[in-house]
Order: sequence, then structure tokens, then C-alpha cells
Amino acid sequence: MSSEIRLLSEVIRHVPSGSIWHISSDSWAGIKTTFGALLIDNAGDWQIMITDENRDAITQKAEEEEVAEKGIHMDIESENQTILFRSYDAMSFIGIDKILYASLNPDNIPPDLEISLD
Repeated sequence: MSSEIRLLSEVIRHVPSGSIWHISSDSWAGIKTTFGALLIDNAGDWQIMITDENRDAITQKAEEEEVAEKGIHMDIESENQTILFRSYDAMSFIGIDKILYASLNPDNIPPDLEISLD
């Protein structure tokens, strides 16, 4: 599993329930098939609400389909509209909220990735 996939999976496992994962519409076309009923299409971007009930399924699908490497621009936003995670250009840039970062398992934060703390 690539460093980007490991990190995205770790983030998905730790964001609060009710967070929304936005994936830009210019990303991989298979997103619609992979996430199916979990998707909400709004303003041209794909959106997936991460809940305690669907978190494992979302993580598994993201890993299996290597979404971290196929998502052009992504962010995960909390219910109160705080940006918890953001990435650009297929995770060439990664920004993570400082509080969320502190809750992540350090073993799942690959040292080869440059991460900006917001």
C-alpha cells in the first residue's frame, strides 16, 4: 500500500462522524461506481458523508481502488465546516488540521510525505 493510501485511510478512520469528503469532479471516473449510494453530487464535486456506520466500508473502498492516487483535489470537512484534511494534485500537497493530526496513529503517517499542519 502506498504512503498516500495509508495516510488517507488513517485520516478517514479518525475524522468525526458526519464529516464530508469532497473529491473534485476531474478525478477518477470510477468514483461513482466505487462509492455508489454513498455519493452525493453537489456543485460538480463528489461528496461522501463519513459516519460511524459507513467508515469501514469507505476506508476499504478507498484502499482497494487507491483513491488517494486518483483523487486530483480532495478535502474532508467537519460538520462545523472546519477543513480537517486537504490535498491537491493527487496528494502532492497534503494539509491536515493540527488537532486531527495529533489523534492519528504515528505508525500510519508515512515519513516520506510532506504534510502541512493547519
